[in-house]
Amino acid sequence: MIMITEKIRTRIIEALKATDYDFDESKVSVELTKSLDKGDYTTNIAMILASELKLNPKELAQKITDNIQDDGDIEKVEVAGPGFINFYLSDRYLLTQIQKILSNGAKEYVKSSIKENRDILVEYTDANPFKVFHIGHLYTNTVGEAFSRLQETTSANVKRASYQGDIGLHVAKTMWGLKKLLKDEDRKFEEIEKLELSERVQFLGEAYMTGAQYYDDLEDSKAIEEIQEINYYLSSLVYPSIEQKGTDKYKYMDDWYRKGRIWCLEQFETIYDTLGTEFDYYFFESKVGEIGYNMVKDNVGKLFKEDEGAVIYEGDPDKGLHTRVFINQFGLPTYEAKELGLAKAKSAKGDFDESIMITDKSQGPYFKVVLDALSKLDPDIAKAIIHMSHGVVALPGMKKMSSRKGEVISAEEL
Repeated sequence: MIMITEKIRTRIIEALKATDYDFDESKVSVELTKSLDKGDYTTNIAMILASELKLNPKELAQKITDNIQDDGDIEKVEVAGPGFINFYLSDRYLLTQIQKILSNGAKEYVKSSIKENRDILVEYTDANPFKVFHIGHLYTNTVGEAFSRLQETTSANVKRASYQGDIGLHVAKTMWGLKKLLKDEDRKFEEIEKLELSERVQFLGEAYMTGAQYYDDLEDSKAIEEIQEINYYLSSLVYPSIEQKGTDKYKYMDDWYRKGRIWCLEQFETIYDTLGTEFDYYFFESKVGEIGYNMVKDNVGKLFKEDEGAVIYEGDPDKGLHTRVFINQFGLPTYEAKELGLAKAKSAKGDFDESIMITDKSQGPYFKVVLDALSKLDPDIAKAIIHMSHGVVALPGMKKMSSRKGEVISAEEL
């Protein structure tokens, strides 16, 4: 806060002069509090002077507080602990500062050299093609963008990144749902192509919910089998290490997948433009999955172990880590393996001092295991990675939103 510390210091000195005690003004200092529940700024001058003047520090602190003049910038002043004096800034002051920042620009108004010459990569938003871009993504975007801009005010060289799931089970559910919807509605894919972009993406969202309903809720055995086959087929298209099983019965979905992916990414860009977010890098599961798959396969028997057709990493329970699957029973890389590949792909973009991932707090246990495995595979990459978490956005009466059930509010709707 520009100059507010000097203003508070002046008020303290004036209050001390009103006590008629002799004191050295140079000893009056103001610092940020360590916790916001103790105010915004604090001073320990009462304890310093009480020792010299042989007075009770708490009583002296109260005398100083009583003599501090009312100020529109300071909402409250109180004595705390053995004699600290805590200052709470007023809403009026904070809103005034925000107006100045908006008028002058944050970089011009607030400058710091704390992180000068440090390279920081910040990954956030992470919306997945073939699923609804909802208010949870907006919240993560807000946190990530705010954090990135704060880093820039410290003179850090910030690069923004988004990691997007353009392959996987949710895509297979969408392709299956798309097939069902087209059949039930007696429509051709070519008809969908002629719709407006937002309508095309909305139709894909409906297809995902349809596939998810049959796979997760109804547990339709035929649907589950077909969706798993589609998932393997599409994965074999993007991962060279995944062997194709010689079937081409889903070949017609190549075009659906390719065009649907493009539609979703184009729609995302319209949202990013509205939000004022410009990403420097886009990372995709279809690209990093191969990297992570090979990292795991190359370390089976060393760091990873085979278990009933899958490949797992056994977390150390003493560290509070649990065991997770990195290659599933179908031979496909899981989110965990892809995350290893993502870390490798990020490091290839530059030698970042900090590589920060921003997600909701539910991802915490997952990242602890992944980063533990990465620290043993490539400690140089792992040491720069920081996972920052935030709260979860939910609708009334729900613990969290659900795209597969349609229980979300889309970004466009908001």
